[in-house]
Amino acid sequence: MAELLTASSILVALVTWFVTHRFAARAERIRLTGQLISHLSTNPLLDEANLRISRLLREGDRLEDDDVPDDLDRDLHRVLNYYEFLCDFCALGALDRTTIIRLRGAPIHRTYEATKGYIVARRKRLKYPSLYACLERLAADVRAHAEAPS
Repeated sequence: MAELLTASSILVALVTWFVTHRFAARAERIRLTGQLISHLSTNPLLDEANLRISRLLREGDRLEDDDVPDDLDRDLHRVLNYYEFLCDFCALGALDRTTIIRLRGAPIHRTYEATKGYIVARRKRLKYPSLYACLERLAADVRAHAEAPS
């Protein structure tokens, strides 16, 4: 009987440790995700590119191909690469998906929708079919999340 109580106590201790560890790891991933997004949003080059792309989005423009002026191309690369970076690390489990969707989901979705034609044309030109594929998946998840009934 004593062995059964000891084994039960050990099992409870292990389960408690595991659950606590999982919650702590998720909380840390959420904290680091927010911190990374905050830190990267203060990058002057990315901030400037984001501002230009935001203007494009406000005007309702959609890019149908990748034949764009050099300065817009540079800004698109910066913003799309930033979003792809976040999405890649999210897919690897290093960043928290829910936090990314809450903090950057709407801009990611709007940017992807406005630049879909550019991305498709760039994939063809570079013969790189998976270019911005992770970004595409996250944008679809954001859209599905927004369309889901509350």
